[in-house]
Amino acid sequence: ESDDAQRALQDAARLRAAGCDAVVVAPVRGPRAQVSSASLALLIQERVPDLEAILTVTTWDRSVIALQADLLGAHAFGLRHVICRTGTPPLQGDYPNAAGIWDIDGLGLSRLLQSLNEGRDHHGMPLGKPTAFVVGARIHPSADDFERQVRSVREKIDAGAGYLLTTPVFDADALARLLDAAGTGDLPVLLGI
Repeated sequence: ESDDAQRALQDAARLRAAGCDAVVVAPVRGPRAQVSSASLALLIQERVPDLEAILTVTTWDRSVIALQADLLGAHAFGLRHVICRTGTPPLQGDYPNAAGIWDIDGLGLSRLLQSLNEGRDHHGMPLGKPTAFVVGARIHPSADDFERQVRSVREKIDAGAGYLLTTPVFDADALARLLDAAGTGDLPVLLGI
């Protein structure tokens, strides 16, 4: 195991001991050699009993084919929770010429997961067995363009989001306005703090 993986396992174990039920595994940071987010989420889920790993998947750095392979592999090993994000490619790091792929964005990833859950791949071809992913989507309660954020939340729900996760909330009234305007109903919302 790498030092990063060992440190993540130790941190996850401390969080579980403190009463945490789930931990969000962030996307990889920067273009350098490191353990993938999916591998880290699976490692945490396997080695820290009673702690659910929630994988954050970004789409900028992988093709649809690679995303499907990663997701189907993660599902085969028991990972069920995924937060969909487009992400932004870092411009610095050990690989300064790394470029984005951008086959799909975060919304397209939600649709892909919904399709996998219905037993079909990105192109509608049948899978051997449907997946059972729970899809999460990030929302921004204090976004500068309120109407655009309302549309974005509605699109994410329509694309299959089963729960929403906020950026850090500093204004509870702004969050309430966004959820009301977007018509989220009883959809679970995890608050960022």
